[in-house]
Amino acid sequence: MTKIIIEAQRLKRKHRHGIEIFSLELLKSMQGWTKPGMVEVWMRQGPNEAGFADLNRLDLRTFGHPSYPLFEQVSLPYFLHRQQPDTLLHCTGNTAPLWGNLPFVVTLHDVIFMDRVAGQRQRTWYQQWGNRYRKWVAPTAAQAAQKVVTVSETEKKNILNRLPLKEHQVQVIYNGCHEKFRPIREQASLLATLQKYELSPGFILHLANTDPKKNTETVLRAFEHIHHHNPLLDLVLVNCSPKQLEKQVRNLGLTPSILEGIRCLPYVDNDDLPGLYNLADVFLFPSLQESFGLPLIEAMACGTPVVTCRTSCLPEIAGNAAHYVHAKDPNAMAEGVLHMLADDDYAEELVHRGFGRREFFTWDRAAQAYLELYEECLFSVNQRKSHSFIRSLSTPATRPG
Repeated sequence: MTKIIIEAQRLKRKHRHGIEIFSLELLKSMQGWTKPGMVEVWMRQGPNEAGFADLNRLDLRTFGHPSYPLFEQVSLPYFLHRQQPDTLLHCTGNTAPLWGNLPFVVTLHDVIFMDRVAGQRQRTWYQQWGNRYRKWVAPTAAQAAQKVVTVSETEKKNILNRLPLKEHQVQVIYNGCHEKFRPIREQASLLATLQKYELSPGFILHLANTDPKKNTETVLRAFEHIHHHNPLLDLVLVNCSPKQLEKQVRNLGLTPSILEGIRCLPYVDNDDLPGLYNLADVFLFPSLQESFGLPLIEAMACGTPVVTCRTSCLPEIAGNAAHYVHAKDPNAMAEGVLHMLADDDYAEELVHRGFGRREFFTWDRAAQAYLELYEECLFSVNQRKSHSFIRSLSTPATRPG
């Protein structure tokens, strides 16, 4: 029986981020299109059990190895060696085992780890170590894969420019947007979110972290202008601690008084994000480099006006449903946000376009595309095996002297 093994080893980590959310949502949709026993999900041990009750049609296996690279390069090949030959492996997080006997597909979300990014030293040691590991493993794994999948046409071009692959080896399958991202009419739910995070309604929302590509420095410079124009308008930074914020404001030489208008949320549970999008007046997403930019679609699905920039894949994903500003011009960014807040008709038009844009990105569509790809890859592998067997039969045997 044909079997698909999906390696989603970090799915049980305490705080899920982009790749883990991608894996979980893909699996939830995929199980509606598969037969019991067809798909196994392999994970490492971890404290997070949220969402697994929704995967009751899939076989979940947990392994005890604590180290990410050792699990991938030692334990995973060992256990895969015991599988039947008509098994396909799907590695969901940019890297894959460098040795093994099974055909595999790898989802390469981006190749930013191949670049030297301005502000590299601002990354945490974990981010720097992870980039080195990916830089070592991903190019070799991509060349060995039956197919490399990425999440936008923009990122496909980046991959082909950086890795020795041919165009037919890389396929684009867009990410989806969960149905929980929608306009929320239940006032009690919104009030609970405000109370939980100690916020006031009507703010600028920005998803920040220590990675320079998020462009938080320019956001802070822009907010200095916005705060001067409207001191009552707050900026909410997700994935940013007060200590990090104070350091950035000091290093940038910004007016310390802007700290009074900024609220830091070091971590937000993914289930709380729809409420934050709904409560925001504007979602500001001027990232310098993204492979997909899922938050754009999440905000649009919630009916929140979006301000973004024409960098990397963002125009491909946002289309005509966002207001675009220059990524490194804080004055233009501030003017764009203020224009959105001042022109209700323009904001409503973008919201309307955003609802239409969201319909294009669904996890059901992504799951069907992956299942079709699995079938195609297994068929290709079996064809090669058949041709090899036929050639061996047609080769004359060499008689002993």
